[in-house]
Amino acid sequence: MESKPTVYAVDNDHSTTTFIRNLAEKMNLECRTHSSGLEFLDTFDRGGHGCLILALRIADISGPQIQRRLINRGIPLPVIFVTAHATVPVIVRVMRDGALAVLEKPIVEQELWDAIQEAIRLDRRRQREKQCAEQLKTRFAAVTGKEHVVMDLLLEGNRNPEIAESLRLSIRTVELRRNRLMKKLQVRSLVELAQIAVATGNGFAAPANHSWCATCPRRSECMIDPAAGSFEPR
Repeated sequence: MESKPTVYAVDNDHSTTTFIRNLAEKMNLECRTHSSGLEFLDTFDRGGHGCLILALRIADISGPQIQRRLINRGIPLPVIFVTAHATVPVIVRVMRDGALAVLEKPIVEQELWDAIQEAIRLDRRRQREKQCAEQLKTRFAAVTGKEHVVMDLLLEGNRNPEIAESLRLSIRTVELRRNRLMKKLQVRSLVELAQIAVATGNGFAAPANHSWCATCPRRSECMIDPAAGSFEPR
């Protein structure tokens, strides 16, 4: 069961965090408040999801610094800034770093409500995309080097006979590798194969112990004679 999204609020203004907590409760969301930015960074669970509401100015570390540290840690938590001292350069900076909104204090409840809803939707979409990427990574891990080469040639627009000729294999062998590839990646057409190839960086996702180059002009030779290159086909 999917856990309830959490609104994280970091501001050393107690009245602001109280306002945010009360609003989150109205929205049936969990809320965790912090008066210290460093405390938030030390206690935040990477698996947490929802959104983060940050003051621009906090006693121990600024809101933009917290935003930058989350980015550096690879944590895509949607961020909403609240401030009574906004300047154009700072607003431009945090928006370029991906902030969803910058709201002025005193906070208008409807504005923050709308911003939180948008942030939660964004976070859920990112969670779905992450799960999809992990599933694709698991599928690709089962694909062998020989099947990767067949996929490479398919994505270049080659048909089975052309692949067979290029790799000096029988058409039946190419068909078997293609069928195993499609089954492992759980796709039913070349269109679906191309779509997940784009989603995973053109599909050239060979395991780390495969040293062949997908664009190597001697690729076909390497697949026929391992001595011609450093890749030992499986």
